[in-house]
Amino acid sequence: MKILIWLVIVWAVVVWMQRAKKNLLRRAREAAAEQAGSSAQAADAAPVAEIEQMVQCAQCGIHFPKSEAVQARGSEMVFCCQEHRELHALDAGIR
Repeated sequence: MKILIWLVIVWAVVVWMQRAKKNLLRRAREAAAEQAGSSAQAADAAPVAEIEQMVQCAQCGIHFPKSEAVQARGSEMVFCCQEHRELHALDAGIR
């Protein structure tokens, strides 16, 4: 009988600790959500950066921002670097 009483006490302590842990986690999630909500409101107030157009290199096919493009002479072709522009010119026999 003594063992049964101790088992019930241990079980009650384990259940109580699990509930306490669950409550702590719930409070932490609520606090994080509240803080994320306030930072989201601040982010909404911040200016939004413009989306830059992406282009594809005529030599290797990689996509990159248009502001980084190297343009071919007398053509609308764009390249990711000067070396690829020169390689393309050699391949085409333009040089």
